[in-house]
Amino acid sequence: MGLGTENLLGDGREWLFGERPGLADVHGLWVFDQAVNMAGDTGVAPEEAEEATWDARCVLGEPEFPKVHAWVRRFREACEHAERRTASAKRCGEGQETDGDIVRRILSSGYAEPQELPVEENDILGVMKGKRVSIAPVDFGATHADIGVLVGLSRNEVVIEVEVQGGQKGTLRLHYPRIDFKILAVDDKDGKEATGGTRS
Repeated sequence: MGLGTENLLGDGREWLFGERPGLADVHGLWVFDQAVNMAGDTGVAPEEAEEATWDARCVLGEPEFPKVHAWVRRFREACEHAERRTASAKRCGEGQETDGDIVRRILSSGYAEPQELPVEENDILGVMKGKRVSIAPVDFGATHADIGVLVGLSRNEVVIEVEVQGGQKGTLRLHYPRIDFKILAVDDKDGKEATGGTRS
């Protein structure tokens, strides 16, 4: 995984699939962020470092993966910049009342993307726009799948529309990266999964 990302970043790009951080960056970076921490310079002599950390530094260190380490640093800086920029923003509370208020604000706002999203008709998954699909991660949390109507599909992401839970009326769009997610058509008659696949 690390070598593949290192090679992908080898053409000079800052982010995996665009000019700004995207879902693929977020999806992959949480793993690499932990790895970079493990492989970081702890400031102690090798013989005093914990074995796991020393091993990680040898295998995952910056000399082995310089572009991945630079990618992680860029993402951390982008997060710090966003936090400073929104420092004066109102902090969210907790509890059902706050959750309900957040959902109401989201439902009353417009979409950040076009109303109609493209769906690649010749995609290998063979799923059609407007049909129900289930989406679940293949590497973690695989006991839960989200089911919704397919409204967008490209080589990088899939977008479904789901009904809002909790008594509020409306729909939300959920965006997923294609990497490491299983996408299956759902039979409208009995709700069972039919066909589909993954992209890894």
